[in-house]
Amino acid sequence: YERGIIHLSNGDMDAAKSDFEDVKISKDNFKNIQYYLGLVYYRAGIYEHALQAFNRYIGATGGDGDTYYYKGLSNASIKHYDEAIADLNKALPYKKNNLLIHVKLYELYVQTNQPEKAVASLSAMIELSPKNKVSELYMERSLLYGQLGDIEKSNTDRTKSRETAVSMFN
Repeated sequence: YERGIIHLSNGDMDAAKSDFEDVKISKDNFKNIQYYLGLVYYRAGIYEHALQAFNRYIGATGGDGDTYYYKGLSNASIKHYDEAIADLNKALPYKKNNLLIHVKLYELYVQTNQPEKAVASLSAMIELSPKNKVSELYMERSLLYGQLGDIEKSNTDRTKSRETAVSMFN
């Protein structure tokens, strides 16, 4: 088990997978191994196996933010967008300030034509992002507000985008 974690940390997915599968065979009820096995499969691009391992871990433990996050990324990778959105939203209570979750949710909401939810994700991204990145996010949210027909909010965000861009150089 420990050797598998070392291999995973060093990026050797084949060795990590082998070590984790050996542990799974010898200790079938060893819950944490399912999480690590899912992570190895995810990083190796074997998303269906990753989902199976994450589901076993969630079934045994109830899940946690990291598991739902990687399960969501695995689902997104195989274009199971509704499941990906559901998993990432389950990760949020554990990891409210995780910018990457909001970024992925934003991408999925845009991809699935849910602009209202994309606006909410962008709003969270604005709150969590470094100040030198918010100008672009305000402009993106301005475009979504325009798509939704809210011209006043669109113009307000366009102004905020310009103001924050200028303030970076002052």
